[in-house]
Amino acid sequence: MEISLNKASDSMKQESPNIQFIKENKEFNGELAKFIEDSGLQNQGIDYNVVAVLGSQSTGKSTLLNKLFSTCFSTMDSLVRKQTTKGIWLSKSCDTNILIMDVEGMDGRERGDDQDFERKSALFALAISDVIIINLWEHQIGLYQGANMGLLKTIFEVNLQLFQKNRSKNEENSIILFVVRDYVGTTPLKNLSSILKSDLERIWNLLAKPEKLENSIINDFFDLQFTTLSHMMLAPEEFEQDIVELRKRFFDRSNANFVFRSKYYKRVPADGFSVYVKGIWEKIITNKDLDLPTQQQLLAQYRCDEISKAILESIELTIKTLEKSIHTKKFLDDLDQEMEKIKVSALEIFDKKGLHYHKDVYLCKRFELINKLHSRMYILYVTQIGTLVKLGVSQFKSIMKSELDKPHQDFNFENLLNDCRYKVEKEFETKASKYCISESGWTFTQELELLKKEITEVASTLQKDQKFKLINNLEKEFKEQLDEPVSLILKKPSDDIWDQVILKYLNTTNDFEKILSQKLSGFGISQQENEKSRSDFKQKTLSFLKDKIKQEITEDSVFLILREIFEDKFRFDKDGVPRIWKSSDNINGIYKTLLDDTLKLISLYSTVKCKDGSYPKLEIPLENNCDLKKFWNIISSTKQQQLNNKFKRVADVIYIDAKRGIMTNVTRIPFYFYVLLLAFGWNEIVMIIRNPLYFFFIFILIFIFYILYSLNLIIPAEQIMKTVFSHIIENINVG
Repeated sequence: MEISLNKASDSMKQESPNIQFIKENKEFNGELAKFIEDSGLQNQGIDYNVVAVLGSQSTGKSTLLNKLFSTCFSTMDSLVRKQTTKGIWLSKSCDTNILIMDVEGMDGRERGDDQDFERKSALFALAISDVIIINLWEHQIGLYQGANMGLLKTIFEVNLQLFQKNRSKNEENSIILFVVRDYVGTTPLKNLSSILKSDLERIWNLLAKPEKLENSIINDFFDLQFTTLSHMMLAPEEFEQDIVELRKRFFDRSNANFVFRSKYYKRVPADGFSVYVKGIWEKIITNKDLDLPTQQQLLAQYRCDEISKAILESIELTIKTLEKSIHTKKFLDDLDQEMEKIKVSALEIFDKKGLHYHKDVYLCKRFELINKLHSRMYILYVTQIGTLVKLGVSQFKSIMKSELDKPHQDFNFENLLNDCRYKVEKEFETKASKYCISESGWTFTQELELLKKEITEVASTLQKDQKFKLINNLEKEFKEQLDEPVSLILKKPSDDIWDQVILKYLNTTNDFEKILSQKLSGFGISQQENEKSRSDFKQKTLSFLKDKIKQEITEDSVFLILREIFEDKFRFDKDGVPRIWKSSDNINGIYKTLLDDTLKLISLYSTVKCKDGSYPKLEIPLENNCDLKKFWNIISSTKQQQLNNKFKRVADVIYIDAKRGIMTNVTRIPFYFYVLLLAFGWNEIVMIIRNPLYFFFIFILIFIFYILYSLNLIIPAEQIMKTVFSHIIENINVG
C-alpha cells in the first residue's frame, strides 16, 4: 500500500471520483455498489480500509482529505463561507484501497438546532470506519461544545448499545485521529493531547454502558492518536510539510504511527460493503434510542451513577482488605458473612439517597449496582473457591499417599481411588455452597469440574505409578526365578537343551501372567488396557529370555564350554580317571571322534531350536515383526566358522601334547647321560663363562626365564613353542 509521500504538492493532478451515498435528506444512494465495482474494490476481499472525517463546518475537512488522499471533494469558497459538503460523500484514494468518507460538518447554520442528522452521520462513521479523523482548531481544545464533546458522548453511548454488545475487547478497534488545525506551536502537542484524552475519558466514564461492558474503557474500542497542522494560509510551507508527515501514517507501513494495522480492520468483504453499510444506516435512522432522553431521566441517570460510584469507591478499601487477607491467609472462613455485610450496607445507602429519583431509572441503576457489587465481590469468591480447589487436590494426594504407603497385602486401587475422590469432592461442594451470597447466582460448576479434572489427572498419574511399580516388581521376580535355571541348563549341552529352556520359560511366564492379571483387575482399567499390559509384560519376558540367552551364549562362553567338554573327555576316561597315553592306544581315532562330537555343539548353541528341529513358537509378537529364524539366531554363520577354527587349533594343541607325551615316555633319557654330557662338555661350559658375549647371551636367557616364571607364563610360553615347532615340523614333512 506504500506510495510516494511527496504527492501532497500535486495531489490534485490525479483525482478520484466521488459519490454522495448518504444524501442530506438521509436517503441512501443505491449506486454505491456500482461505485465500489468501478473503483476496482469488488474483488479485493478485506484488503481495504475506510477513513472518515468529523468536525465542525468550515474547518477545512474536505481540503484536508483532498491533500491527504488526492480526492476531489468540494471545498468552501472563502469569500462566501457557506456549507459545501451536504450528507456523506465517499471517494477512493488513488493507487490504494482506501475509501474516504467526507461527512457533513457539525454546528452548521443551515441546519440550525436540528442536530439529528449530524449525530446519526457521526454514529454511522464510527460504526463502519477503521480510522476516524476529528478535525478541530487549536482554540477549540478545552471547550465542550466547540470540540463536539457532547455529541461524542451521545455517539459513544449509542454506539456501545447498538454495535458493541457482543464483541470482545480489543477486537476490530477503530482509531480516532485528532488533527489540530492552525497549530502555532505555543502549547506542546503533548499537553493538547492530555487535555483531549482527559475530556474523552471523563465522557466515557459517564456513559450508560450495556451489560458486560460496565468496566470497559475507551481504549478497549478506540485507539487515540494526535497530530497537528500548521496554518494553510499563514504558513503554507510548514502546512505542506505537515501534510507529508501526516500521509506517512496512512501510506508508510514502517511508520510507528501507521494506522492501517490488521487489528483495526472491520473485516467486511468489499463486495458486500454496500449491503453492509446500507443495513447499518437503516438501523441508525430507525432507532429511537438516538433521541435525547428527557432532563428528568438524565438527572436520574447522572445522580444514580454518582451515588453508585461513591458507594463502590467507599467499599473498595474493605474489599481490598479482604483480598489481602485471602492472599495472606489463603482462606477466610467468614468470607460469606463479610460479603453479605458489604452488599446490605451498599444497598441501604443507595435506597436512601436514590429512591426519590425517576423510578424506572432508579430500579435499573439499583439492579446495575447489585450486578457491579456481585461482579466486584465475585473476584473474592473465585479466589476463595480457587483455593478450595488447590486444597482439595492437595488433600486427595495426601489421603492417597497415606493409603498407598500402608503395608497392604492386597488392595483394590479402584475402590480406594473412588472412596478418596468422593470424600474430597463432597467436602468441596459443602464449602463452596457456603460462600455464595444471596441472589448472586454464583455457581461453582466450573471449579468443581476443574477439581474433578485435576483429581483425575492425579489419579491417572498414581494409577500409572502403581501399575508401573507392580509390573516392575513382577519383572524383577520373574528374572530372579528364570535367571539361574536357564544358566544351569545352558551349561549342560544336550539334544533337548532348548526344549528345557523354553519349557522353563513358559511355565514361569504363565505363573506370573496369572498374578499380573489378578493384580490389574483391581485397578479399574479397561479390558483392552489389561490385555495390552499383559501383552507388554510377555513381550518384556521374551526380551529378557533373549537377552539372557545372548548373555550366556557368546563366542567366548561357547568356546570355553567346548574346550571343557573336549578336555574332560580326551584327558579323562569315562570313570573320570586321567589318561596316560601309550603307543598302543588309538589316540587318533579317539581325537577325531571327540573333535567331531564337540564341533556339533557349535551348531546346537548357535540357534535356538527344539529337538525336532523346529523354531519355538510362543504366540508373542516378535520385535519389529522379525521372522523366527532371525529372532532365534544367536551366533552368526561367520562367527560359527571362526569359533570352529579357533577350537580346532586348541584341540590340535591338546592332541599334540598327548602325542608328545607318548614320545617322551618312549624316548626317556637315562640319568648317566647327563653325567657324560657334563664331563664331555666341561670345556665348552668354561669357554662360555670366560667369553663375555656368550655369557651375556646366557644372562639374557636366564632373565627372560625369570620374567616368565614371575608372571606365571612358563606353561603358556611352553604351549606356544610346542605349537610353533609342531607347525614347523608339519611344514617340513609336507615339503
